Amino acid sequence: MQAVFRLILEGLAMFAGSWAAGCVPLYVRMDQSKFNLLALFGAGLLIGAALAVILPEGVETLSRSLLSHKTKTETDDTLVESMNTTIGWTLVAGFCLMFLIDNLFPSAHSHADTPDVPDNDSAACLDDIQMTPRGNGRGLGNSDFTLNDPRQQYPHSTRADDSMTSLAIANGDDSPRSADPSDDWGPSASVHQQQIPPARAQPRWRRLLGRLASALSPRYLPSTLIGILVHSCADGLALGAAVASAHAADNGKNSDDVHSSSLEIIVFMALLLHKAPAAFGLITTLKQQGYAAYKLSVWLTVFAASAPLAALATFSIFLLVQPAGGRHEKPEGTQPWAGIVMLFSAGTFMYVAMAHTLAEAVHQAKALRAKAKSSATSAKAHVASLSLLDIAVLLLGVILPPLVSKDHDG
Repeated sequence: MQAVFRLILEGLAMFAGSWAAGCVPLYVRMDQSKFNLLALFGAGLLIGAALAVILPEGVETLSRSLLSHKTKTETDDTLVESMNTTIGWTLVAGFCLMFLIDNLFPSAHSHADTPDVPDNDSAACLDDIQMTPRGNGRGLGNSDFTLNDPRQQYPHSTRADDSMTSLAIANGDDSPRSADPSDDWGPSASVHQQQIPPARAQPRWRRLLGRLASALSPRYLPSTLIGILVHSCADGLALGAAVASAHAADNGKNSDDVHSSSLEIIVFMALLLHKAPAAFGLITTLKQQGYAAYKLSVWLTVFAASAPLAALATFSIFLLVQPAGGRHEKPEGTQPWAGIVMLFSAGTFMYVAMAHTLAEAVHQAKALRAKAKSSATSAKAHVASLSLLDIAVLLLGVILPPLVSKDHDG
């Protein structure tokens, strides 16, 4: 029960941190490089936790459990062989699970070669937007021009309802229909159809429900959001597995220690520092793609809640599959499944640390550095390396988990 309470508090803190970081691009102008330093530090924490904390604790827990349940007929060689097989297959299972989750769904983390990283500026894409006349272009006034984005090659854009409000205001139409983006506009409806005022005003609660349904419609969810939600749920799965493994290890110890494992704290801090820049980058990208503010708020809330909910679900599943004896009676020593859970968590975190956080943080840092060089020299720079500050922050995150774990054990 104490572990569940800690996990709920950690989930609430993670939700608040992610949501606050995602609100920054909506209301505050801030350089993305500052958040990238947090991403590098969080990546270092995950790598250090996976290699120097989770994996050694998993091996130690499994070895103690196998030794405590060793039979008289088992030899040392048989025990070592069984231990090596269990460690290897459990790590591979955790790694492969995260790999399948990450690659069977649309990915939002494709690393393009271009160093053009969008800044937190909603007007950054104005160079690609043109003013084109309606009709044949003769005898037109200022209000007879409409915005046209040449990057949109298909007329049935999923962001048609997001741009109607600003488009109608630019055309001088202040009708309730054009000013309220919560109506159920079809993706192929024309501008003139969407500016027809409704017969009567809808209640406020119905408009709010309409906005919520429009934002959460699976048909119009951007692939960027879908990919990062899968990513976030994978992070939550890893956190839930880490908490479950720490809970299992604590139950296996015949002591009344009430302090939480250093593993759980390190994993939580690492994911918190990883999700804050991810929320910032997600909302910045979607904002510059022209989505409405109310949709960004809904999507930010869903993203911030995805990892805590996934962690709670994973922890609940591990509790359900835990052997009945481990729940109702005090075992002699650590149960074998506790070490398996911890090693499975190590496998998941190896993939999350290497393929997710480290690759993304390093790529983002190099892209920002390349963009800064190209702006200074007026020439496009295709290759960039990490700065000394980036390397120092990353290495600090890597060495911090073993230092904290050593101090905790001592």
